[in-house]
Amino acid sequence: MTINGVGSSNNKYQSLLLDFSPKATTDNTRIETPRLAKPVSDSTNITKSGKATPSISLSGNTEVSKLGSSQETTRTRSPQQIISSLSTLKNNPAKFAAEVNKILQNNDERGTLISHFKLDSPTNKKNLGIAMFLEAGQGLHKDHMMPVGAVILNRALANNLSLAASGKSKVFSISDIVRERNQFAIKTSYNSALNSDRNTAVTHGTGSTVQSMVNDLSKGQVGGQPKSETAFFFQRATLRNQTFKAGSHSFSQTPSSVQYVNGNYLVGAGNRGYYQK
Repeated sequence: MTINGVGSSNNKYQSLLLDFSPKATTDNTRIETPRLAKPVSDSTNITKSGKATPSISLSGNTEVSKLGSSQETTRTRSPQQIISSLSTLKNNPAKFAAEVNKILQNNDERGTLISHFKLDSPTNKKNLGIAMFLEAGQGLHKDHMMPVGAVILNRALANNLSLAASGKSKVFSISDIVRERNQFAIKTSYNSALNSDRNTAVTHGTGSTVQSMVNDLSKGQVGGQPKSETAFFFQRATLRNQTFKAGSHSFSQTPSSVQYVNGNYLVGAGNRGYYQK
């Protein structure tokens, strides 16, 4: 990546020798002023003493700081670039899953995709807050609620990436995920809340405390538990392949080699392991 024209092979600086011979001013006062002389090759720099020394060639992805040092920069891919990279792997479930896991661990790309699939729309953010409260809202503990929200978003992102990589336009919403068959114990209470039958859940789920967590999740953050980035399952009991606990919930990151089969992620069956959706 070229920053401010530095680093590109088409924008090399040409080092210049300085001629410090005295020049007369209009009032006949002689002062020492530098004058540009003949250029030297692109591969040299000028030291304070006027000597030419070899310069350092910068790669295309190098950023130059104010102090002259350089460091590699990381470029966030666009949603189209991410989906394009996955489309070549759609017939290889293991590699597809491994690549999705890498994407989910990149906070910038998480945030980019959440926005691209409109999972940060007002309706989706409201519904995610309600689901988080219903599942783990006792005490409104951020460390307990954000992993739940991360799992719901991970499922939505995985589904939507799988569909987009296959050229399909369907997009999963938060409600589509929470209402999946045999997946979330809160499905009935969630539907009731959306029908205005559970005012407490709506009040807390749309309140500033929970929505602050939702806003962080929508930006690609997962809170204090980084393993939430690739967690797909939770329940109020010990899970096979359990990787961490948050509050009364156990969370699982399924092995990438079996996480997806033909574009469908596997769903949990408690201690009995996993089966294909």
